[in-house]
Amino acid sequence: MRKTYVTILFILATSFCLTAEELKSTWLTSYNQALEHAGKAPNKKIFMLFTGSDWCPACIQLHDTILKTDTFKKYAAKNLILMLVDFPQRKPQMPIQRQINEKLALKFKAEAFPTILLLDSKGKVLKNIDFEGQSPKEFIKELEKPALPKVSALKSKRRSYSCGSLTPDDVYSMVKFPPVDKTYTQRDYLKKKYAWLKKLLVDAPLTAKKFNKETALFLDDYCKSTCQIEKAPSLNELRKTGKRLYNSGIDSPFFLSCYLGIVREKDNRKFYRTLHRLVRNKLFSEKNLPSFLLFNYALQTKRKPSNYLMRWLKKGDFKDVPPRIMFHYISWYIEDKSNELQKAVDLLKKMEADPWLQIMAQGYLEWTSAWEDRGGGFSYTVTRKGANGFKVHGKKAYELYQKAYELHPERPESSGQLVYVCCCQTSKTEALKWFNRALAAQIDFKQPWVSMMWGLRPRWCGSWPLMLALGRKATQVNQKFYFTLVPMVFVWSVLDISGEMKIPQRKKFMQEMLPEVTKILMQKKTICDKSGNQSKSKKLLAILGKYQLFCGDYSSAAKNLKLADPDDNGFTTLACDNLYFQTSRPEMDEEIKLATGPHAAKIKQIDQLIESGEKIEAAQKFVEIMKEMKTPAGKLFAKNRAVSLFLANKRYIPESDKGIFALARGSSLEGVKAFLDAGCKVNCRGWHNCTLLQCSLKKDSDYYPDSPKYAKMKIDMLRFLLSRGADINALAGPKWTALHLSISNKLPIPVVDFILKQKGVNINCGDCDKETPLMWCAMLNLTKQAKFLLSKGADPNLKDRRGKRAIDYAKSPEMRQILSSI
Repeated sequence: MRKTYVTILFILATSFCLTAEELKSTWLTSYNQALEHAGKAPNKKIFMLFTGSDWCPACIQLHDTILKTDTFKKYAAKNLILMLVDFPQRKPQMPIQRQINEKLALKFKAEAFPTILLLDSKGKVLKNIDFEGQSPKEFIKELEKPALPKVSALKSKRRSYSCGSLTPDDVYSMVKFPPVDKTYTQRDYLKKKYAWLKKLLVDAPLTAKKFNKETALFLDDYCKSTCQIEKAPSLNELRKTGKRLYNSGIDSPFFLSCYLGIVREKDNRKFYRTLHRLVRNKLFSEKNLPSFLLFNYALQTKRKPSNYLMRWLKKGDFKDVPPRIMFHYISWYIEDKSNELQKAVDLLKKMEADPWLQIMAQGYLEWTSAWEDRGGGFSYTVTRKGANGFKVHGKKAYELYQKAYELHPERPESSGQLVYVCCCQTSKTEALKWFNRALAAQIDFKQPWVSMMWGLRPRWCGSWPLMLALGRKATQVNQKFYFTLVPMVFVWSVLDISGEMKIPQRKKFMQEMLPEVTKILMQKKTICDKSGNQSKSKKLLAILGKYQLFCGDYSSAAKNLKLADPDDNGFTTLACDNLYFQTSRPEMDEEIKLATGPHAAKIKQIDQLIESGEKIEAAQKFVEIMKEMKTPAGKLFAKNRAVSLFLANKRYIPESDKGIFALARGSSLEGVKAFLDAGCKVNCRGWHNCTLLQCSLKKDSDYYPDSPKYAKMKIDMLRFLLSRGADINALAGPKWTALHLSISNKLPIPVVDFILKQKGVNINCGDCDKETPLMWCAMLNLTKQAKFLLSKGADPNLKDRRGKRAIDYAKSPEMRQILSSI
């Protein structure tokens, strides 16, 4: 066995081992070796190719049309050091090489194949080359183009380079705004939606019992508010009117359903539940109510709206609904699974729905199926079958959306969806063409703007300058359309870019963008003031105040937040992938108090630490402030800010995990230690009655389960918590043990092994239903974990409360074979 292993190593090593003569025509597989060669030949650049050489269609095309040609080989021999980062699926590859390649893919954010990078001798990314079927000569011209100078605020170690032949100037010039007199806007769309809702909720039920004109006026105001029609009453005004009508005994299902939608559960949970029960009983006791009313109830209560939407489709009373609105409901509220969408498509055909709606729903089904086949994650996690399915279903989606566009070019949904498809499957240039067609249909239709911004991200072979160029182009729209969301795209671009930066760089970038952001928001505010739309004007002040607060302009932030609506914290507009920035209004008020009060010097010191990149020290200062604060709001602010700094590089931490529990889940040893030293109890409990140790066993989205770093990170946190007195045998939820949680979260085997080695851990312990960890392996089809547990003495013959054994839960032949072989 050892001899065979050595032989394979020798063959692989010699296949890539370079002599001086072979250097001109072969590929390196070692990053360090590539840097070494680049150091000896400073006139050459490193040509790094991330590829799936034997399964990725675009990679195979790149190889056949470019890389194996004599033209490219001659150019490469003189100018390039070739480096291959391959993820084959048919060819054999050593596990250690695979791990090395995965680390490189994570380091350089190679999320799509092929990814082609040009690096200098120090490994700094100069530019990204986008392969779009060019000839060898065109491809070489692309290689020789100088890298674009970076905007000072966008200097970064991360990818911030040009997207193939597409430059920021190209984006700026290719985006075409339609003539003012031919442009359809969101306001026109909402007016149609308002007319339909008014007919359904106000005009239709006027004959209902206990339904009067005052109630009809309330529902009319509700429709205006829902459709964002100008001069609509505020939510507070609606709540007051609704409460008065409710107390006067109005029990119309139309009124009660809408009133439920504006009552806030957090203000009075008991009343909300009472009203919820009343609405449910009223709706289900009445006959012949419009299906939309039940669907609206499900939306407001978050009670599986997809089920109620399917009922609506089955009943067929949706033909009066504008097709655009119906497509919005289908694409947003039916579960994002191909089998559920297939049922909806079949029902639309059966009910002879609008042809455009049928085609769009079918296209959405194909695009959902494409992503189901591909799966999420980096490209190297995609199978050959998945890549092929993504291509096939994507092509069908493209054809269907194109057909829908030809049928109704004035509806922007088809061209908007094509922007998304083209960003993933064809080219950014074609995506921009469909983007312009979407704008021609409706200039402020949100989806094409979001999809185009997403497609220009560095992770999709774009760059930050390209994203900023799209944002700046949006500010050049005709002043007549400053009432729309279009100018806000610039603010989105700034936030999207900043969300990918580290905190010091993020703050510097946002400070540089502050004058432009202020100018755009104040221009929009002036237009809102002239039209009498005070609620939107105050919202813009909340957005600006929040932005200024992050930039450290505390006096301006205080002034604008004071004038803004006290219930608005600008979150919906200023939400970005950034824990530090997602603060509530009370937290913002607390920060201003701290920055201008007795703790001002300490806050200034914290700001300086953040700017210098010392986030751990800054977070510890917040922990110190947390101890000193006397008010609950002040303590909460300091705690949340400390947590956000400790987790500053995490992409996603669920809202259910707060404070020290978020730190445990995110495996922040420094953070957990700081909070424990500040007086937190190591066995305190949070969501689902989980202890810190149990919280640390939850998934961390920043790592892949098979990553050795992921396993080490989890084990280090467990070891630390145990050293501080954590109880490994504590139970969470319905008697879940730490072992149950490690299985349900699909943690690596080394983590499971570490838990089993702890004193008192029972491998055959059952939960409240007597289900053992081995049964959970069978339910989740975790074959590796099942084999490991069996090797450690797990009993496959134990029965749960229902009398079932582990084999009865097996979902695959492989799992059944593993469990029956014992």
